[in-house]
Amino acid sequence: MGRVDRFGFKGIAGKTDIHTIEQEAKMDSCPATTYEAVLQSQKDNPAETALSFFMLGNEFKRPFEFSYTDLIQNVNSCANALHQLGIRKGDVVAIILPNLPETCFAMVAAQTVGISFPINPLLESEMLKELLIESRAKVLITIGPFVKTDIWEKVDTIRHQVGGLEHIIQVDMSVYLRGFKKLVVRSLCAAKKRGNSIENQQVHRYESVINSVTGDSLNFTFTAKPEDPAAYFHTGGTTGRPKIAVQTQENICFDCWSTGHNLNTANEDLNVYGGLPLFHVFGAMVMLSMCWAGSGHLVMVGPKGFRGVGVLKNFWQTLEFYKINVLAAVPTIYGMLADEESPLIRDIQLKFAISGAAPMPLEVMKKFKSIAGIDILEGYGCTEGTCMVAVNPPYGECKPGSVGFPIPFTKVKILKPNQEKGWEECETDEIGAVCLSGKHVFKGYLNDGDNQFIWIDFKSDRFYNTGDLGKMDSEGYLWLTGRSKELIIRGGHNIDPLSIEAPFYEHAAVELAAAVGRPDERVGELPVVYVQLRSGASATAPELQAFVQHRIHEQSAMPKEIILIDTMPVTTIGKIYKPELCMMEIRKACQKALEDRKEVLSIDVVNSKETGFTVCIKVNAGESIEGIERVLSSYSFANKIFA
Repeated sequence: MGRVDRFGFKGIAGKTDIHTIEQEAKMDSCPATTYEAVLQSQKDNPAETALSFFMLGNEFKRPFEFSYTDLIQNVNSCANALHQLGIRKGDVVAIILPNLPETCFAMVAAQTVGISFPINPLLESEMLKELLIESRAKVLITIGPFVKTDIWEKVDTIRHQVGGLEHIIQVDMSVYLRGFKKLVVRSLCAAKKRGNSIENQQVHRYESVINSVTGDSLNFTFTAKPEDPAAYFHTGGTTGRPKIAVQTQENICFDCWSTGHNLNTANEDLNVYGGLPLFHVFGAMVMLSMCWAGSGHLVMVGPKGFRGVGVLKNFWQTLEFYKINVLAAVPTIYGMLADEESPLIRDIQLKFAISGAAPMPLEVMKKFKSIAGIDILEGYGCTEGTCMVAVNPPYGECKPGSVGFPIPFTKVKILKPNQEKGWEECETDEIGAVCLSGKHVFKGYLNDGDNQFIWIDFKSDRFYNTGDLGKMDSEGYLWLTGRSKELIIRGGHNIDPLSIEAPFYEHAAVELAAAVGRPDERVGELPVVYVQLRSGASATAPELQAFVQHRIHEQSAMPKEIILIDTMPVTTIGKIYKPELCMMEIRKACQKALEDRKEVLSIDVVNSKETGFTVCIKVNAGESIEGIERVLSSYSFANKIFA
């Protein structure tokens, strides 16, 4: 019989298709809440597979499978259990889990009862504590003790410091192991400290709380509305301190529905490769929410996603086995996948390969296309826009370097400040601030202090100023040109980091390049570039300097130094993490400026919640700090000096 497709999207080839959709599509076909979206898919396709999961890459032929009926029963059970523990509308359920079936169930269930808050399990314990406190989490779902992971150990060290955290639910990952391996792991885990309930905080096992309730239906009145907060996401982008973005039910459902129009679901199955982390909006929206709202099949490739054991090695075989036709990844992952060509490929049915989060090197695009036979569709999104904002048309012209057309019913304006008008729209191909308006644009950050200066009122609409710089070409394609907060400001002159980085990517030996500003007491900042070479490639800093000498067309943008590093700092989804590089440069500048100061014992740099990048200098007790303060006054970063 095949899957029932409720939406029947026709796909997008150009601006005309988007215009037609905006004229003819019925907004009431968009689900009102995430629970209703999953429930509708279950009613349409009760026996179809919703989720396949395996722990290791080489186990892809032996998955644990969940039909849509299994899915809704698990969501109902989890939601009922959370309600039984006291969760109500507006209460926060934090989820510190790797990619597991329970992560999926918990995210939908938490949005059904209250608010879900998936948190990166790789964060250090102090950041986990800060996020749990700031979100006022009432329940935490995490894993129990397990081999080769310290997630529970980190939680256990900070949980007693989180006021208001009433319940902790531990998921047992060993249920997804088989045979002797399962016995060994369980015996090893039994010797670890599981953690006991403490005053005002109960510790439960996931299986116990789930088995104590029914999964046939919700045992409480479902009252969520489109405007209600549904999810929190921890965000900081590549710059600035972390913040918590609040997404509503409508934000999530609309972004899935609008993005889905890009695909021809009327004629294509929806088999999605799940390698992105679910605590990030890219994974949560494309892999989870959009897939299940469209009655798709999510193939989740282990707890660590693309980083899991044997996942990349078995990538192409997995695509063939499950007839995967939708893939979402970041450029660094595509680069690695292009190097994993397999002689066993026989029947790859991949139709859509979506990339975001960072610029896509042209060579990676070419190599991937030579293997998979399709273009990588570069897109653009942000946590504040729920996820997807724009993407190259799957059935039309893919312009390498651009991020395509805004998704249907989305307004993207390129704006620039005007002393008289406040803001005005840029001309075609003129660079300005990328600003968004639409039903998927979030309502703001949890901390109201973070909401200052992020909104622009323009022509009776309220736009979110993304902080990204970009332009719109004559055909309506959006091009990103940089990040306003990442601008290198040299003597009052703004330098776009991308104008420096792009020439480095033309060099065959360069894997990653990141331009940041080095603090300079005379001109403010000087551009320097960190470079990670491709595996097996070789190049020296002088060779790279000579290579870009005539490719960087602005003398002030010429890097003062090229630093070769073994591993570029990246976020968990592969995006270059520039704050770490900036802090390295600030530390080096301070060390040089204070190298003759014998009273200085140590120099460190932190990314402070209150003051941004801050230099922390420890001095000998009793020593005068006047000279140090005078030296540091030439720089723009904050400082703290202590004995």
